[in-house]
Amino acid sequence: MSTVKSEKEQRGPVKVFRQGAVAASVWQREHESGSYFEFSLSRSWKSRDGLKEGYSPNFYASNEAEIATVVQDACLWIAAQPAGGDQPAAADATSPTNAA
Repeated sequence: MSTVKSEKEQRGPVKVFRQGAVAASVWQREHESGSYFEFSLSRSWKSRDGLKEGYSPNFYASNEAEIATVVQDACLWIAAQPAGGDQPAAADATSPTNAA
């Protein structure tokens, strides 16, 4: 098994917005019709003894304001980017971003 990461695996987010423990990471993706941006959310955490820390995709109700802020920041940043848009032009109707 190879330990060398591919170029795609090594690429990190192009922009990160943080508010408290919550972050929105913006990713640039490639599609046959061109590139586009999407974002993911995470919450940082640290154990009570301070010996362990990490990131979680789960949130508390008390994170609501921070989530709203980073989502708005990420969406505004994506909208301000030159051509490329926020999703592939040929996205199919079953993708989560197009689901009813």
